[in-house]
Amino acid sequence: MKTPSSQRYFHYGFLGIALLLFGAWAHFFGTGWPPPLAILAGMAIGAGVYFGFQLLFWLLGQAFGRLPRAFNRSLLAITATIVLAKYLGFGLSDPVYYAAAATLVATALLLGLSLGRGRPIGAVGILFSLLVLGAGAYGFWWEGADPFARDLPRPGPPAGLRTLAEAGLASPAAPGAFAVETFTYGSGTDRRRPEYAAGVRFTTPTVDAGRLLPEWKGKKKKWRERYWDFGVTNFPLNGRVYLPAGTGPFPLVLIVHGNHAMIDYSDGGYAYLGELLASRGMIAVSVDENFINGHWSGDFRGREMPTRAWLLLRHLAQWREWNDTPDHELYGRVAMDRILLVGHSRGGEAVSIAAAFNRLPAFPDDARERFDFQFGIRGVVSIAPTDYRYHRQIELENLHYLSLQGSYDADEVSFWGLRPYRRLQFTDGGDWFKAGVYLHRANH
Repeated sequence: MKTPSSQRYFHYGFLGIALLLFGAWAHFFGTGWPPPLAILAGMAIGAGVYFGFQLLFWLLGQAFGRLPRAFNRSLLAITATIVLAKYLGFGLSDPVYYAAAATLVATALLLGLSLGRGRPIGAVGILFSLLVLGAGAYGFWWEGADPFARDLPRPGPPAGLRTLAEAGLASPAAPGAFAVETFTYGSGTDRRRPEYAAGVRFTTPTVDAGRLLPEWKGKKKKWRERYWDFGVTNFPLNGRVYLPAGTGPFPLVLIVHGNHAMIDYSDGGYAYLGELLASRGMIAVSVDENFINGHWSGDFRGREMPTRAWLLLRHLAQWREWNDTPDHELYGRVAMDRILLVGHSRGGEAVSIAAAFNRLPAFPDDARERFDFQFGIRGVVSIAPTDYRYHRQIELENLHYLSLQGSYDADEVSFWGLRPYRRLQFTDGGDWFKAGVYLHRANH
């Protein structure tokens, strides 16, 4: 049967959209290829993806066309249910969650087919389906084997390379000479975090992030505010401080966590790093941003990234105020021209955004939110970072940059930190450096 001309035009139009999208994707992906070559390669990939999906849906149509409509409705219903359950807040990664769901669906199909047959066939089918379920459960909980556990020949160090000890340098992992004092600051009223309630040493004001996180609404707003007892217009500035003994002024290092369930607080997990840095003469602060993390009430899915970055800058503003207030205990103890931002995962993307926002006069997504920061941020360290959550491509200039990525990272499997590394430019002739380190066997 001849295809109607209107349908052919639809097909050509859809194909054109696929070519346009993938051509633009390849151009902005930052491969380093000449733009025409990157665009052509992207268009070729787009055409392959488009026709591949056409073939897939044709095969599915052929298969489903031979099945009863009631079965198709049930299959579509459970598929939609699985996707909705994931959207509503399962914290498992997509590959793990959907592999587990597919195993359950396959088991249900086998059981259904088996129970509808005669006894011998049914018994075999039930046994087989239970084996599938058991294998899936084993795969889900199995820690896995290390493919590199064997003793393989490894090249020795290059000729002439000296160890730190041979060069007369101390190990950077060894504690320094400074005694370390720890305390917290925060709202003083946090009903979920006693360390930021009665346990604070300094009380901080709340900040209004309404223009930066307009997605704080609906069920996210309702259930989050019911849990935390505060909303987007009065976010707290909470931090754990690791302070070296002495008058300073000391460099300031802000450390921020990544995304996870908002009730699984992780800011305390950086104590080892904070204590090490403070022992070496740096003020370290582990910043609490757990209240904008994902949970069963919903994940902002990256739309909260500007807020993560902006909160860091508001913490710096608080430190500047303390440092400039003559009668404050921290007066003059901070070298505000020597600031380092360290972030993990989404926090690793947030520190780059913060470094870029630091030099802007206003929030680029809503210019009514004025910025007046201009801190002396000298460097950024991103650990297993993302670089795709915020819809703007952040370009850094004239600062130190270091990114770390593990080869066993099952959460962020790509070395996203190399993208801001490539975009970072040195334009003022300063003594800047940038580096990316890929760590074998390190996880997320």
